[in-house]
Amino acid sequence: MGEVVEMMLDGTLCGGCGVFLDSACGYPRICEDCASEFRIAGRTVERNGKFFIDCGMKSVVVANKVICPTCNSLRPRRNTVLCRFRRR
Repeated sequence: MGEVVEMMLDGTLCGGCGVFLDSACGYPRICEDCASEFRIAGRTVERNGKFFIDCGMKSVVVANKVICPTCNSLRPRRNTVLCRFRRR
């Protein structure tokens, strides 16, 4: 299983379902089917050429505060880091 994980991490296989994408690019990518499922689940997905990159959970704004996708705490909305876990 180590080889499969390594191929997912270098972008040869889709990081969601494991389907073959293309030659290795050096970073994890996902296919179009997984990208649509990730969007439905509330994750941010960006297109990178022919394939997609999973960017994590979307921030939810509640009464001028943001729910941090990392720790689920309610933080004041500002242009700084959302929580202390992202600084590491």
